Amino acid sequence: MALLDFSSPFTIETNASGVGIKAVLVQQGHPIAYLSRTLALKQQALSAYEKEFLAAVLAMEKWRPYLLGRHFIIKTNHSSLKYLMEQKITTTFQSKWLPKLMGFNNKIVYKKGKANMAANSLSRALGSQLLIMHLSSIDTRLVDRVKVTWQQDLTSQALIQSLRACCIIIFSFDDNKSKCNIFV
Repeated sequence: MALLDFSSPFTIETNASGVGIKAVLVQQGHPIAYLSRTLALKQQALSAYEKEFLAAVLAMEKWRPYLLGRHFIIKTNHSSLKYLMEQKITTTFQSKWLPKLMGFNNKIVYKKGKANMAANSLSRALGSQLLIMHLSSIDTRLVDRVKVTWQQDLTSQALIQSLRACCIIIFSFDDNKSKCNIFV
């Protein structure tokens, strides 16, 4: 993940699956933030068009402070959404959600599902897979700096020693880049 740069344009990549919607806020090809939401049973019955539309709307609402007042691109793998602002409002779904897009300066472009890999994979990932993806994306230099700080802090050292003495590890994750232990 990268830090925000307000001098660079934003892109939102969205995707919807049968059970969830996902979006990735991107700048210069680097993810800035992720949005993941499981759909309620009623929303799972929506058409693919409506789910993709919902993913775009929810992403724009979530990142509204970053997007208002600047042009951005929404990439979706549902080609008919390109014409969203030119279509007649024909359903109650459109009449409910379309007004939420007003005030934004965006362009919706079609991006094939295979090319929309970040959002596409997130929409099919289970919660545990997302946790492991998040844990494995930790910058190892940051982890090293935190470890050095702990080694220099006497209170942290005392806490670590007491945890090692009385607790058992119930979960351990180590991918040669970062390590995570959860104690009980």
